[in-house]
Amino acid sequence: MGLASSSSEHSGRHHRPLKGKLTPWFYGPFQVTEHINSMAYRPRLPPKVRIHDVFHVVFLKKHHGVPLSSVVALPPIAHGCVLPVPAKVLRATPARNSWALLVQWEGCSPA
Repeated sequence: MGLASSSSEHSGRHHRPLKGKLTPWFYGPFQVTEHINSMAYRPRLPPKVRIHDVFHVVFLKKHHGVPLSSVVALPPIAHGCVLPVPAKVLRATPARNSWALLVQWEGCSPA
């Protein structure tokens, strides 16, 4: 089962640090550990994840393919938004009292 990023991210109430049509809308797949009722499921999430562990079916997507053997790690999240993770600095240029950086982000194509 794939997990939708967040309902607030879809409605536009929060600023999404990662923008663009190529950003992931689903994370996972995750194994379902409990069927709560016809509209709610509890997936096996990574340890120390600070999100509610029961999800409505509208935020889930069926996984097609080989069954999972381990738990998939979620990206870092703060205030309900996915935080971008830098892969490497491509260029650093001095600019007045700071630096202008060109950064390659994890999961994004090169600039």
